[in-house]
Amino acid sequence: EGVTSVKKYKEQGYESEAIVNYLTLLGWSYGEETDIFSLEEASKKFSLNRVSKSPAIYDIKKLHWINSQYVRKKSLQDFDIQQKEFQGLSLEDQEKAIHLFKNQITFAHDFEKLFEDFIFFKKKYKTEEGEELVKNIDKEKFYSFVQALLDTKTASQEIIGQIGTEFHLKGKALFLTVRYLLTGYLQGPELPLLLDLISKDRLLLMPV
Repeated sequence: EGVTSVKKYKEQGYESEAIVNYLTLLGWSYGEETDIFSLEEASKKFSLNRVSKSPAIYDIKKLHWINSQYVRKKSLQDFDIQQKEFQGLSLEDQEKAIHLFKNQITFAHDFEKLFEDFIFFKKKYKTEEGEELVKNIDKEKFYSFVQALLDTKTASQEIIGQIGTEFHLKGKALFLTVRYLLTGYLQGPELPLLLDLISKDRLLLMPV
């Protein structure tokens, strides 16, 4: 990646704790089947017996994974998101959004992009698997049906159940269909909580 200083890593969005955590693991093992630990914890466990004789290998994927673990530990206040659409949510819904999306990102600054994609349905492509899944679904009817349920403030789990009944879907096919039509993805955060953040205005942006 051409990064030659810790400052550059910080500028790219790596957490300080993650950098220290990762560097500590180069040539040394914490043990106890965990790679996530604080500097204080490492200092208490450090022993030359755990130092490897083999040369340390720089693994950017491992660094990314470690960074993502520290991002997951962040609270709403830690993210300090100034995005207008996010600030327009209630505090409860802000907490839900953080809980939902922080497990999907590697860097804290990725949150706003992911949240923006969700709010404005900025998914730029369709997948063959997803389109095959929903090829027999009347999309206009689907979005109108969900919008009507949102109007009545129906609970998320009940919305999913009523969609299943109306469109003759159940099990995995039901959840995949609802997720794909509402987000453009076949995988992602917990669907009931995701539905809690869906607004009627957002449904108007859905591609049909």
